[in-house]
Amino acid sequence: MEKDEIAKKGVGPWPMDQAAQALERAAEAGDAMGAQKALDCFRALGDGGFWVSGLQDARGRTPLMLAARSGSLDTVRALIGACDPNGTDYKKQTALMIAAERGDLEMVKTLAEKSNVLAADILGDTALFAAFTGDHLPVVEFLAGMNGLTNRNSFRETPLLAAVSAGASKCAVFLIDHCDPEDENSHGETALGMAIERDMPEIAEVLARVSGVGSRAFFREGAKWENVFQSARFGAEKCLALFLPAMASREDWLTAIKVADAEGAKDIFAWMASSSAEPEKKRACCALLAGAVPLEIGRAVVERGLGKDYPELLARIEAAELAQTVADAQSGNGKKRKENGGESGENEHSPRKSIPRL
Repeated sequence: MEKDEIAKKGVGPWPMDQAAQALERAAEAGDAMGAQKALDCFRALGDGGFWVSGLQDARGRTPLMLAARSGSLDTVRALIGACDPNGTDYKKQTALMIAAERGDLEMVKTLAEKSNVLAADILGDTALFAAFTGDHLPVVEFLAGMNGLTNRNSFRETPLLAAVSAGASKCAVFLIDHCDPEDENSHGETALGMAIERDMPEIAEVLARVSGVGSRAFFREGAKWENVFQSARFGAEKCLALFLPAMASREDWLTAIKVADAEGAKDIFAWMASSSAEPEKKRACCALLAGAVPLEIGRAVVERGLGKDYPELLARIEAAELAQTVADAQSGNGKKRKENGGESGENEHSPRKSIPRL
């Protein structure tokens, strides 16, 4: 477009700096027509390609990145041929990462055609990792199909670990079949360990079938009570409720406590009592343990001076003792009536002599 033609259209001629400002404003506003006019001015005023490819705002963002953040696919399409699709800001983020973080699948597809899908920001996160921010499963599925599952970030997180870390439940479920669930991050955690720490029972339930919690486990060998200990450790109330049924018998509780003692770990009651979890979460987990433990073991917990941390357990023990006292009294009255020639006093409604689970 010649300068006189630009003048007739009412868009110039502008100096380069004015054209650059106009382009950035149009890109940030998602104004595809305004962006195209600014590009036309660049081309008419000289070496527009050089100027446009080098444009960045104070935060290092290119016009293409601004357009991606605006959500305007038309503006992205107008700029993708003039701007470097792999241009980065001060965080080393690209336009593709921005589109993935927004969950804009069509924009991701457009940018992925000319972008490096394995480009990483300063934390080592690729566009795939960026999609975990909003649990954008369609974007993750698309990028996974473009060989986007090969990277680990700066924390040694695989895509599965990163999805769990971000709380992206849908993405994590999808990635279980595409990543090794036994892989650990730089802290020795598996995806299961992270899911428990973040109290994500819907993910933890699936992962518990295929992996352990990693090298930060309480026990050297995997055990069905490991996940219970881990849930208590982090005050993960929902995960604790999920895994507690695995402690189904008195023997399970005794074995878990014995193994913990043998390996130099606190038993679950002492651990929970000294946990640094938030007070509300700690109280909820203590209540769950108090309601699940067999009374025989519960009495031993109270005798060790932990009763103040488990008021529900104290209430269970008191109620059981009261029920036993009543049962003993009624049994004694029945014997006296029988000795006096009366009925035994026992029937189907009489309390059981064994301590009930309340």
